[in-house]
Amino acid sequence: MSKKIIKLLFTVSICSVIIIISSCKESVIEPTFYGSIEGTVMDAETSTPISEASVSTSPPTNALITDSEGKYFIEDIPVGEYTITIKKTGYIKSTVSVSVREGAVAKASTFLEKEKKTNLPPLKPDNPVPENGSTNQPLSITLMWQASDPDKDDSLFFDVYLYASNSIEQNLIASNHTDTFLVVQNLSFNTSYFWQVIAKDNSGAETSGYIWNFSTIEMPKFPIVFSSKREGNYEIYASDTQNSYNIKLTDDPARDWSPRFNPKTNQIAFTSNRDGQTHIYRIDTDGSNLFKITGVPVAGFHNNGAGFCWSNDGSKILYSNYDKLYTIDLNGGNLTQIATAPSGRHFRESSWSPLGNMIAVLTIGQNIFDSEIYIMNTDGTGMALLVDNLPGIIESPVFSHDGKSILYTRDISGLEAQEGRQLDSHIFLLNIDTKVQTDLSLENKPDGTNDLWPKFSPDGSKVIFTNVNNTGLGLKDVYTITVNVDINNYRSRTKIISDAEMADWR
Repeated sequence: MSKKIIKLLFTVSICSVIIIISSCKESVIEPTFYGSIEGTVMDAETSTPISEASVSTSPPTNALITDSEGKYFIEDIPVGEYTITIKKTGYIKSTVSVSVREGAVAKASTFLEKEKKTNLPPLKPDNPVPENGSTNQPLSITLMWQASDPDKDDSLFFDVYLYASNSIEQNLIASNHTDTFLVVQNLSFNTSYFWQVIAKDNSGAETSGYIWNFSTIEMPKFPIVFSSKREGNYEIYASDTQNSYNIKLTDDPARDWSPRFNPKTNQIAFTSNRDGQTHIYRIDTDGSNLFKITGVPVAGFHNNGAGFCWSNDGSKILYSNYDKLYTIDLNGGNLTQIATAPSGRHFRESSWSPLGNMIAVLTIGQNIFDSEIYIMNTDGTGMALLVDNLPGIIESPVFSHDGKSILYTRDISGLEAQEGRQLDSHIFLLNIDTKVQTDLSLENKPDGTNDLWPKFSPDGSKVIFTNVNNTGLGLKDVYTITVNVDINNYRSRTKIISDAEMADWR
């Protein structure tokens, strides 16, 4: 073998050994280290925690959501630099960078700002109740409407305006109202009303609704008037016989009471101390056209102004001033004295016969229980005693429609108290010619009460009167009672108006 071949083989062997030795050398592996990330997500405006916000990282690790306290925790992730992305519907996405170190917890609290969006104003209120243009609406009514806002999360508030057709100014009847209905009371009869709803959202945007209208029912023919202290002082009211509607006809700090229908015209007379002394005034049956009739006041022993009356033709008022009995025209003219009371007595109450031929008067002494009833001609002549000065207080003579009888009241207990208390006042119907009388209060009258101020119903079949507790406490209520007994020999008593007194019925 040649030396060249031997040398080549040796070289190849040496290289093979080197290759084998190199291939058997062990690989070197670098170690991995871990840490954690902890954070809280909060509202940038209120600093309150935001729950259920999505949390992701870059490079990717675990995808999480925040808990009820706005917190999240990513554990056992390789050390290094991470970008954390926080997302929540309604908020602007936020990112934050953190460095994760071996065995450490990186803190990454984040504040999210709410998305800025353009606020849209509320839609126009619509679908009014009552419908636009409705008629014959009651005096107490519930206004209703529908409203919405394009921004579903917005809250709505309403300003409501209402005004009568004869008014030049809108009246704000509700401000920042949160319901879509509103109860309105004490409207006027036969009146057109306009109303409008302004819708507002919690961002300050507002939308004016259409102007709607409705009209109320016409004023009924109220057949009953009465006095009541239900609002703090005595005022005059009108009512129907079912007490469905009550309207206040006067409104004055003074005492307005004892209303009396004019038998021929749409006028009501009443007494009032609004001028200091007690005088007689008149108004129309709707409460308008107040007019003071008397210049000489109503006055005398225990004369509270309840005892005047209209003449049968409605042209005059009959009333008393101490011991003088006067007539005066309804327009305040032609004051005429027609009678003088017996010595030591004053006139107090009066009634003019519907037939126009007689007058009944109550006279009274210095003691309120010193009372008796006379009748006389309408010119004051022929005065004659009709009801003697019996024990107990006598009051309220009133002619029947046929002029043959009178109603009056008397306290049958016979109490004669200086302060005028009555214990058991009854209503009597007395035939003027025969002197036969009937106790209308004998049946079904509550114990411990007084029946007072009787008047006949328009057809004469009933008497309207006031019943009140004899202590003077509690409400005075208006009742009716039948004049003639029915087949069961029973006089029915019916309460028709609460908290009322001195009623008249036409």
